[in-house]
Amino acid sequence: GDKVSALMGNLFLKYSPVSGVSLESFTTLEQAKGRTASEADLRKANQFVTDLVVRFGADEQFYVGGRYNTLTADMAAAGSTPAYTADITRTALAAGWYMTKNIMAKVEYVKQNYDGFPDSSIFSDAQFDGLMVAGSIAF
Repeated sequence: GDKVSALMGNLFLKYSPVSGVSLESFTTLEQAKGRTASEADLRKANQFVTDLVVRFGADEQFYVGGRYNTLTADMAAAGSTPAYTADITRTALAAGWYMTKNIMAKVEYVKQNYDGFPDSSIFSDAQFDGLMVAGSIAF
C-alpha cells in the first residue's frame, strides 16, 4: 500500500527589551517522505520557514517583519514526464497595524520563485513579485 511519514517542528521566541517593543521569531521545519503503492522508492519533501517580527507602539499594535520560506520536493513521474525535484522559495517583507484587537491592515512585498519544474509545467521558471495591500477582520 501507500506509505507516508512526516515530522514537523516549530519554535517561537519572543523578547521584550522595553515596554511597547518586542522581537519575535517563529520557525517551522518540516520533512515528509512517502510513496504510492506503485512506486519502489520513497520521495521526500522538506520545508523551512522563518518569520522575524518587530512589534512596537503603546500596545504593540504596529509591526514590521520578514519571512523566508523554502520548499524542496521530489515529484513523481506522470504520463510522459519523468520524476523531478522542484524548489520553491518565497521572501516577504511586511508592515502592519492592528487598528483594534481584531481589525488589521498591512502592506507586504512578496517575491516567489519556482525552479526545477519541467518545461511542460505551468510552473517552469515561474516567478512573481509584487506589492499587496490587505485588511482582515477576525471574530
